[in-house]
Amino acid sequence: MTDSRSWHADEGGSCSVWVLRFIRIGLVIAAAGACVSPGTLSGQITNAGDGPPEPVTFSYSPTRSGQSGYMSITLPDGESFNGPYAQIGSAAAAAPAFDIDFSAVDWGQSADQWTFDQTETNTVVALLQGSRGRKIRCRFTLLYAAGGLRYGGTGECQVTTGQKIDIKF
Repeated sequence: MTDSRSWHADEGGSCSVWVLRFIRIGLVIAAAGACVSPGTLSGQITNAGDGPPEPVTFSYSPTRSGQSGYMSITLPDGESFNGPYAQIGSAAAAAPAFDIDFSAVDWGQSADQWTFDQTETNTVVALLQGSRGRKIRCRFTLLYAAGGLRYGGTGECQVTTGQKIDIKF
């Protein structure tokens, strides 16, 4: 006859192993989810005419890789913009479905200032479409390329009307 105390101890030990496994899996999922959480970027828009700069906030939602996603902003005049962003040199930026063609819009004399090299892995670009037909193009320089937008950096955006947005995040 077997001792019932040892049988229950084995069963309890087995149960605690499963509990530990579930806790570990939960921690891994939570850590992975934290890596690609949505965020915001604060900046100031300067009007083409006179007037003081006004605060603006971009919202972004990264994809699982964290190297691309969607960004949105509503300007003080009420027009909302949204569109894709991607980190230069990432698979997302090279994908055929990802189309950021800054030349599709006449940006005036500053067009050439927005060229970039595919090796600039600390650069993120975005092209946002407005609800009233305007567009915004953005270029961000990351402090830490592997960390993406959530680790901070600086950026500049230009609206087709000539307004400029300076961002520090």
